[in-house]
Amino acid sequence: MSGGDGIEWLKRRMESEEREREMRTNEDPVLVGEEAAKSNREARERRENDWGGLEKDKRWDWLLAQMSDWEERDKSWKKFRRELEGGKREKLARRLVVGRH
Repeated sequence: MSGGDGIEWLKRRMESEEREREMRTNEDPVLVGEEAAKSNREARERRENDWGGLEKDKRWDWLLAQMSDWEERDKSWKKFRRELEGGKREKLARRLVVGRH
């Protein structure tokens, strides 16, 4: 498990444990009463349903941002290569070639 995956796994685990702990106290009719328990359970279910959609949206936003970054980086490299091959950066090209030997 890589660093990012491990952190994400821990975050999910902590969130699920927190939800379980919250569910036990807020939804217990003995502790908070029947109506409050029902209301808290419904609120939790609404949050959990929305949470899945929000997580999916965040992942798509992240992916689209990454793709945009890739495209910009690709454009930048293409422009640099064209300038290098076209002679606009001939001096730099010579330095790079000389520096390799």
